[in-house]
Amino acid sequence: MNKKKEFIKIAKKILLEKEKQCKNNKILCAGIFGSIARDDNNPSDIDLIFIREHKQDNEFFTIGSRNLLNNTNFRVSIFTYTLDEAIKRINTINSDWPIMVTQLVKVFVLKDLNKIFPKLKKQLLLIDSKKFEITAEKKLSHCLEYYKKCEKNYALKNNEIFLDSLKNYSRLLAITYMLYYKKYFLDYSNYIQEINDLKYLDKKIKDIFPYISCTKTLDLDQLFNKLQESWVLTTTFFDKKGFEFK
Repeated sequence: MNKKKEFIKIAKKILLEKEKQCKNNKILCAGIFGSIARDDNNPSDIDLIFIREHKQDNEFFTIGSRNLLNNTNFRVSIFTYTLDEAIKRINTINSDWPIMVTQLVKVFVLKDLNKIFPKLKKQLLLIDSKKFEITAEKKLSHCLEYYKKCEKNYALKNNEIFLDSLKNYSRLLAITYMLYYKKYFLDYSNYIQEINDLKYLDKKIKDIFPYISCTKTLDLDQLFNKLQESWVLTTTFFDKKGFEFK
C-alpha cells in the first residue's frame, strides 16, 4: 500500500478515537502537517494538529501498521491548540516562528467544517512587518555570538566544536533571513533549499549556505574563509536595512 495513503488512513482513525475519548473538549478542526502536507509519498511519521475548544496537552506515541511492508513502528505527534492559542502563535513573531508556524498554515485537512485553517492562514497577512524586522535584528545578534564562537574555536584548533558552531551559525542565519522576508520553512531540515528559493535574496548569500552548513566538503581553512565571507555579506545586507547589532 502507498505509505502516504496508509498514514492518512491511520490519521483519520486516530482523529475518530480522540473525538470519542474527549467529547467534552470538541475538536474544532484537525489536520496533518509536515511531510504529508508537503505531499511527500514516503513520510516517516504522522504529525497532527488539533484545534480544540479547551486547552489540552500535546501527545506523542508510536504505532504500527500491518498494511506497510516493513511493519515497523512510527511516531505520532499530536499538537493541540485552542483557537485563541493558534491565533496568538501565528501573531507572536519570535525566533522559532519560521519553524513552528507551518504546523498551523501548511496542513493536509482532515476536518474543518468552519474553515478555521484558511482563516488562520489569512492571519499571516495581518501581521505588522515591523515585528519581523525587530525579531530578525535580535536574531542577527545571536548569529554574531555564534560567529565569534566559530572564530574562537578555529583559532584554538577545536575542529569538532568549530564545525558544530558553524552548523548552528548557518541555521541561525537562515532563520534570520526567513524572518526578514516574512517567510516560514515548509521543511526546516531542508533549509538550504528554502533559502535558495527566497526570491529577493542576493545569489552570493544563497550560494554560500551549502558551505557554512557543511553540506559541501571543504577543508577547515576554506570553511573559515566562507564563514568570514558570509558574515561580510550579511552585515553589508543588513547595514543597508538600518539594522543595529553588536
